[in-house]
Amino acid sequence: TYAQQLRTDLERMTRGGSSLLGILGPAPAPRSKVAGKHRWHLLLKTLDPRQFRALTAMIRTHAAEHAPAGITVAIDVDPVHLI
Repeated sequence: TYAQQLRTDLERMTRGGSSLLGILGPAPAPRSKVAGKHRWHLLLKTLDPRQFRALTAMIRTHAAEHAPAGITVAIDVDPVHLI
């Protein structure tokens, strides 16, 4: 899936010199299908706000360049619920 490709590429891009604590997932969202669309979660953990901004920029760039047609990537910077 694209979510797994994104995780693999993020791990490769952040190897060495990163304060990334971990990546959880991809895993199906609790409501894994909404309006006929499948949903997946990928949770990134870091303590450094600058690293977080760099990660979100990487994700946006990756999605623009590699996401298949019809795939939407949404970033929630402070999720209250993972639904």
